[in-house]
Amino acid sequence: MRVTLLLLAFVSALPGYAQVVAVTDESYIRAALMVASFDHFEAGCRRAGGFSDEQAGKVTAWRDKNGVDGIRSRLDELDAHPAYHDQIQKGVAELDRMMAGQNVGACLAAVTLVGLPDAQFAVVSPNLLAAAPSAPPAPP
Repeated sequence: MRVTLLLLAFVSALPGYAQVVAVTDESYIRAALMVASFDHFEAGCRRAGGFSDEQAGKVTAWRDKNGVDGIRSRLDELDAHPAYHDQIQKGVAELDRMMAGQNVGACLAAVTLVGLPDAQFAVVSPNLLAAAPSAPPAPP
């Protein structure tokens, strides 16, 4: 019985067998807002000269720990859901206005964003990390 439970836990953690979270799922929408906002500020940061070494280290650690590339890889799927796509775009614009209103530069905005509790996907939405970014392979 114990071995069966261990095997079930192991198999459910495998990306190929995890259920893909719909892009319309609230956890994905929240993560998509964070990633799209980060991408917006990161682009501004690059235009302003880029992250300091310390900032770059924080950003890299966040990306690696929180499956950011997997979340980002699905952002285009939101095009099929205009209401959600628009919601994310409006959210990015609002965050941009808020940061500009506080005179926060793009690099600091990006680094601040990656430190927010909602941006810690491994903690707040581990289902996003367990789910494969594309359809799971057919069983053997």
